[in-house]
Amino acid sequence: CFGDHALPFETTITVAHVKNAVEILIQRRDVHLDQLDDKLTEPRVARIIERVLIGEEVLGDDVQVSNEDQQYLLDLGLLRMGESSLEVANPIYCEVIPRELTVARQRVLGQNPAWYVKSDGRLDIEKVLKVYIEFYKKHSEFITKRKTYTEAAHHLLFMAWLQRIVNGGGSISREYAAGLGRHDLLIEFGPDSFAFELKLSGSQTFEEGRVQLAAYLDRLSLKFGRLIIFSRHAVEDWSTVGRRQQISENGKEIEVIYL
Repeated sequence: CFGDHALPFETTITVAHVKNAVEILIQRRDVHLDQLDDKLTEPRVARIIERVLIGEEVLGDDVQVSNEDQQYLLDLGLLRMGESSLEVANPIYCEVIPRELTVARQRVLGQNPAWYVKSDGRLDIEKVLKVYIEFYKKHSEFITKRKTYTEAAHHLLFMAWLQRIVNGGGSISREYAAGLGRHDLLIEFGPDSFAFELKLSGSQTFEEGRVQLAAYLDRLSLKFGRLIIFSRHAVEDWSTVGRRQQISENGKEIEVIYL
């Protein structure tokens, strides 16, 4: 959640604590989470949270967010000012916010997590990706007709898909903050770990993404990861959707998937 920064609470809050807290909050659906859901749909909140989720600057050529709106999110306790950018306020919200934004979509995906678990209990990540690509080609309206968080629509649908499936026996950890230019995911399922970097397409996306993902893999002590590049534009040639490319970067093996 905090990018390359160490978690400020790491001496007292473990990853297990965060995951347990997130699951309790989501399962209980108590008043606090209902209020969070309402806040996340407010236009001035959505504008900023969306930028944080996709890792883009809150202030840029294509978006201007007032200081008043930024202060509003800081006062709500949703965000805090990090060393160089706005960040989600704490590790628990880091997990709860994307989960809350995707929980409704998870319910209508029509996917059984058991379909993606091998006979030995391990996650069939290749099947997860293959079926997702097929699903997206058939149901692109989940991206094109989204009314809120339109810039993050690709991120949110993909995360909803992963969360729905991983709920069957694993967990997802995330790293993101405004200005990082990426959203990193780590799936842990049984003995396996699967690393992803999510980025929106741009002139430097491929070159930046491969370097950023290699650094992420190095921190995780993993040799292989996947860079998912989402198109910012309407699809003109569906045959290119789901194209996969194998590359190497700084001793790491990377699969690039274009969606």
